[in-house]
Amino acid sequence: MFDVIVAQLQVAEVEVAQLQVTELEVADMEVVQIQVAQLQMADMEVVQIQVAQLQVAEVEVAQLQVTELEVADMEVVQIQVAQLQMADMEVVQIQVAQLQMAEMEVVQVHQVAQLHLAEMKLAEMQVAQLQVAQLAQLEVA
Repeated sequence: MFDVIVAQLQVAEVEVAQLQVTELEVADMEVVQIQVAQLQMADMEVVQIQVAQLQVAEVEVAQLQVTELEVADMEVVQIQVAQLQMADMEVVQIQVAQLQMAEMEVVQVHQVAQLHLAEMKLAEMQVAQLQVAQLAQLEVA
């Protein structure tokens, strides 16, 4: 009977040992599952951070591109304004030159007209002097 008790104790010890091994295996599996879940969450967080950083970088690049376009637009507008101002100045200079030429022509025409008037008056005076001289000769004769 002692042998039966020893045998039962040995069976009980084996069963306890098997239970302990099973509990350890289950505990190990749970730890592994927790670690895998934590790694997956960490990976997701890293991916989310990387996506967020990429989106921020894309927004910054887009903002830089918009700023560069705005600066380029401003430079084009400034060039156009400068060209218009230069063109306006050239038109004004041309108009001033044309006016000066027209004024000179008017002055020349006026001077020519005065010269003709003076010549006509001179001729009238000469005619009058001749007439006076002729009258004087007639009276003397």
